[in-house]
Amino acid sequence: MNSESVLLLIVVNTAAWLVLHLGMAWLFSRVDPERFDPRRGWYRSRAWERSGRIWHTLFRVRTWKRGLPDGARLFKRGFRKKRLLSDDPAYLYAFARETCRAELTHIAVMLSSALFFLWNPPAVGAFMVLYGVAANLPFIIVQRANRPFVLGRAQVQAGDSGVDGLQAAPGGAGRLWAGFEGGLVCFGAAPPAHSALKVSSAGSLPGSISCHSSRSPCSSA
Repeated sequence: MNSESVLLLIVVNTAAWLVLHLGMAWLFSRVDPERFDPRRGWYRSRAWERSGRIWHTLFRVRTWKRGLPDGARLFKRGFRKKRLLSDDPAYLYAFARETCRAELTHIAVMLSSALFFLWNPPAVGAFMVLYGVAANLPFIIVQRANRPFVLGRAQVQAGDSGVDGLQAAPGGAGRLWAGFEGGLVCFGAAPPAHSALKVSSAGSLPGSISCHSSRSPCSSA
């Protein structure tokens, strides 16, 4: 392959990635947020994820997640997820929905990397797939790490404010619940929808709920 062919391939691949990143982001930004349910299906946190803690344990998410760009600023309908801006339960639940949208977008871009085999030599196509994984997997991990905490915080705030409409995750009190309160990340059985969960200065909670210190607010892209 001569130098002109290599240069052309670089230009085509760069343009293709721009189209994929921006095109997928725009396409999924048009999807009705009601189609994303963070408590069900693919988006539901599995038992092995330990309400998002597994991602923090394996990948130390808090040490690098703030360095990820937030593509929402590129679109009018974009929902900023760099940090939590409110404790309003409706906002928190909307935030959780948007983590589903972001996760699906990055999965779609990552899977689309297989298209590069159509016009690249096999070795270059394989490199493009590796790039697709490396460029998108961190965003997917952040969404799955953040979502249980945002839902837990929404549950707490809904109880504190007496807001209807936020229910515990399917499975009831036997399912693991996670939330932010008093600067702590708390794990335990899901509280009643309208109970005000309070954390004492010592970080103690009733029942089987335990707390661990956290620096978080959430950030994701």
